[in-house]
Amino acid sequence: MKNIGVYEKLRDELAPKEVNLPDEPQIAGALGAAIIAKKHVAVQTN
Repeated sequence: MKNIGVYEKLRDELAPKEVNLPDEPQIAGALGAAIIAKKHVAVQTN
């Protein structure tokens, strides 16, 4: 894991689901963007 901070934040956001990220940081960035988009859509629809 290249960035343990990103891993820990994703783990916290996705809990209780297991987070298994490869060493490539692009994957972690894409997951982070998906989480932000999901929250944004949830705010707009409520």
